[in-house]
Amino acid sequence: MNAGLDVRTVAVAAVACLFVAVVVGLLLLRVVVPVVHRVVSVVRTVGGFVRPESTMGTAFLLSGILVVGVFGSILGISGSLTAAVAGSAGGPSLGPTLDTAVEGAFSESGSSPESIVRRDAVTHDVETKAVSRPEPDVDGDLLNDDWERRGRTPDGTALPDANPGRMDLYVQVNHGTNVPPLSAAERRQLRQVWASMPLENPDGSTGIAIHLDADAPRGGSLGEPVDVTDPRDGTLRQYYTADRLGNRTCTYRHVVMGVVRPANLAGRATAPGYASMVDGRLTRREGEVSLRVAVITHELLHNVAGEVDAGYHTQSGWLSHGDDQFLSSTTTRALAERGFAPSPFFQRRVC
Repeated sequence: MNAGLDVRTVAVAAVACLFVAVVVGLLLLRVVVPVVHRVVSVVRTVGGFVRPESTMGTAFLLSGILVVGVFGSILGISGSLTAAVAGSAGGPSLGPTLDTAVEGAFSESGSSPESIVRRDAVTHDVETKAVSRPEPDVDGDLLNDDWERRGRTPDGTALPDANPGRMDLYVQVNHGTNVPPLSAAERRQLRQVWASMPLENPDGSTGIAIHLDADAPRGGSLGEPVDVTDPRDGTLRQYYTADRLGNRTCTYRHVVMGVVRPANLAGRATAPGYASMVDGRLTRREGEVSLRVAVITHELLHNVAGEVDAGYHTQSGWLSHGDDQFLSSTTTRALAERGFAPSPFFQRRVC
């Protein structure tokens, strides 16, 4: 939002100043031209007697200063008006801008202000050639079809209600003692949000089945406050450990709710990846869901979608900076074409 001038007001002011400049110019010409002729005549007469320290020299000096000052002022007004019009039309702004959507996040290696980006998605510069996907995986949810039929992975991780023909998303939710746990209503909201996403599955259904574990022994309270002030990726992953998740690592996504700072940051997530953090104080209702349900959905989409259309946010939908509560066509297309995005970083350094 530019604190600039109204275009119509600027245009009127420009015309008025132009009129004044023309009038002043004509008056100056009527005065200056005869004076110049007179001065030339005098100069020819007095010859070399005009000196800066003389009366005639002083007159010449003052006249020059006056002329330069008047025309300089006119040019200055014109330049200011030009800048004002440019700012009002989308050019450089005359005032500050307001962007309430700026959330900010840091890359893994960045801890200085220069590393802040205008997104909450934390990315990693990791070679992608070694990334792998389970085979077969008809629905693209990064879960082997045989595992889903058996209801567990080879290492014993339970996959309750898995369906090899429909996308399944398994999420462990933990919270600090300084924020409330997910309510029963919020759990229903999350299931409804993901089930209503317009993704067509191989079995003919639509949407994503989200499986939440927000209760002990793995989910639920961490038994300690969670106060996130460290802006680096290490904070994101300090909870994503075998101690917290057991053999669920790189199968379950992990949402940790606590107090997230700075104040303009509602959450952050690895994109793509498995870890996310959400400000658990955001319990107020926002449209059809609580605000933290909306943030959890946003961060989990960073986990599973990764880069979308050469970026990490979309112009509309859950992955936008606005309050839209739907899956955009851009994100829908990305998930339909490639399924959940694998994370080279987690595959190589975490799992």
